[in-house]
Amino acid sequence: MNHPDPKWWKERRILVTGADGFIGSRVMSLLDELGLGRPANIRPFGLPNGDLRSPSDARWAVKGSDVVLHLASDVGGVGYSEKSGAVQFANCTAIDLAVLEAAHEAAATRIVILSCAAAYPAKAASPRAETVMFDGAPHESHLGYGLAKRNALTLATLYTRQYGMSISSVVAGDAYGPGDHFDDSAQIVAATIRQCCSGAEAITLSAGTATHDFVYVDDIVRGLLLAAEHLSPGSFVNVASGVETSERALVEMIAGLTGFTGSIGFNQRDSGDAQRVALDISKAAQEIGFEPQTALREGLQNTIDWYRQNVR
Repeated sequence: MNHPDPKWWKERRILVTGADGFIGSRVMSLLDELGLGRPANIRPFGLPNGDLRSPSDARWAVKGSDVVLHLASDVGGVGYSEKSGAVQFANCTAIDLAVLEAAHEAAATRIVILSCAAAYPAKAASPRAETVMFDGAPHESHLGYGLAKRNALTLATLYTRQYGMSISSVVAGDAYGPGDHFDDSAQIVAATIRQCCSGAEAITLSAGTATHDFVYVDDIVRGLLLAAEHLSPGSFVNVASGVETSERALVEMIAGLTGFTGSIGFNQRDSGDAQRVALDISKAAQEIGFEPQTALREGLQNTIDWYRQNVR
């Protein structure tokens, strides 16, 4: 059960919101690999198609769909989340409400929402199990985004209870992999690869002793599809690597894989409350048969190779 079943997907009309994003584009690729190709029953919806905060656009997007894989969100780096928390919260919430209302109106039979580890309480112990999701506030650095992604889990439960809809959610670790964003909004994996491949003799990175659960993008995508097939309505599972990796250990690994031999400086001072984050994936293993397939070193090498072939 560790791989999606092509038969489950074959006759369904599928909408992928956020299909032009990093994870969404990989969802489309995996649906291709399942032998579905890009027939009329697979509908991508990304930024060029409209604004999912608009109820009318959301209704247009969802109309006629049996399965909705809802990935669309207002995503940015840590700096964006710190400076624009209210805007990010409002945008994410408006998108989620419009899509779920549209899915209810269209009588969609299956909806899976993508959430993320930022939704967890800042003070939760690592590894973080689903049972602690509502035990405190998310970290201040991404409070608006974290609360919005947590609210999506609540909306899934409420719409399931009130309307009998089949809505489940996936809480993903820190995604990385081929197709990631390597511009100024890049997260730590992509930003480090970009700098290490820049040819500079010295680089400076924002990294500390905080830990993350870095999960290869294709593992997240498999988890999403498995959740659609198997996860009980109104519930959610962690889809991640289950491994805790410090930011500095990550930087050192990337430097080694890229062959970077220059000096590395760090411009982030560690605070006494540096977060430790790994996600407990035992529930996902039991309920949807999920197991991560790509170890960090292999995934980083794949990402570096893709960057060198497609970006540099």
